[in-house]
Amino acid sequence: MLWGHLLDVPELQFSAQIVHNLLLRLVCDQRNDELWFCVNDKLLKFTYNDFERITGLRSMGLTPVISDVDEGNGMLLDKFFGGVREISCGTLTAKMQTLKPKKAGPRGDPLKLACAFYVQCVLIPRNKITLMNSEILKLADELDRFKAYPWAKVSYNLMVSQIKTLMVGQGDRFKENKKANPQYKNAKFTLHGLPLVLQVWAYESLPELGRRCAKRVGNHDVPLLNWKAMGFFHVQTLNEMIFKDHYDEEDEEDDGEDDDGFKSKMMAEMKKLRAQVVSLEARLKLMEDRLLVGSVAEEKHDEDEDAMHQADEDEEHKQDEVAVVEEDHEKVNVIVFRT
Repeated sequence: MLWGHLLDVPELQFSAQIVHNLLLRLVCDQRNDELWFCVNDKLLKFTYNDFERITGLRSMGLTPVISDVDEGNGMLLDKFFGGVREISCGTLTAKMQTLKPKKAGPRGDPLKLACAFYVQCVLIPRNKITLMNSEILKLADELDRFKAYPWAKVSYNLMVSQIKTLMVGQGDRFKENKKANPQYKNAKFTLHGLPLVLQVWAYESLPELGRRCAKRVGNHDVPLLNWKAMGFFHVQTLNEMIFKDHYDEEDEEDDGEDDDGFKSKMMAEMKKLRAQVVSLEARLKLMEDRLLVGSVAEEKHDEDEDAMHQADEDEEHKQDEVAVVEEDHEKVNVIVFRT
């Protein structure tokens, strides 16, 4: 099966506290397709390569729009849902729970439905009342094409873009709610994609977190199969053990001229300054990457000119040389565009 290895994931409960602590440390200046965090004054980067490595999922090439793919004829919709095109994720889940393979028709149909279910409810999940993308069921009719679709890239992009959208202005909204209601303590939001991958990545990137909050139970090539959660930890406990750069909003309140209040304010200011330094380092890193890509493009351009001169001198291989030059020139454009 396409994602069969993920059925062997051990008891790894999702820890909202761990992931939320990470999200609170997102760096402002970073690549659009990555997640950069400042944890204990260190810059940590979560990339698509990390996502592929941890999940064992692979995607090749660009990600087409599902509706643009030459999908099947909708036989699954007709067979299992009476031809209804507007199906909620809850309806799909209920169908999977009540499905009896012996009465499901051809042997391949239950597998196709299971694949569509896994994509819609695990890789790119939605709320139960939300209508699912019926194009996914249509595409599942053509199982080979369905398997070739870059679902890992879709899941990763969904998670990264949604996290960044959610966290924009999150701190200001929390302060406003706290000001309006002093008893306000929790900001709730839903994460889509596979945020559990972020949790496993945190176990590996923060060894102390992995030692105290999880247990390594395997040595598989897919890290998602190697970890088991050791229960849930309170936010304050995590701050004391792992996220030591944390400070409470209460530390910023006016405590008078007593030494404790003064020290608290100074500590808070120092931590803010350290976070700003890390943000500047991240911005400089982005500038260096762009300069490096520009340098590579310039070198490629020079190489292309040399190749063209060589092609003029050698008429016998002229067409082949020109083709190589054009191919290299296209690769340079791709690099510059993605930057």
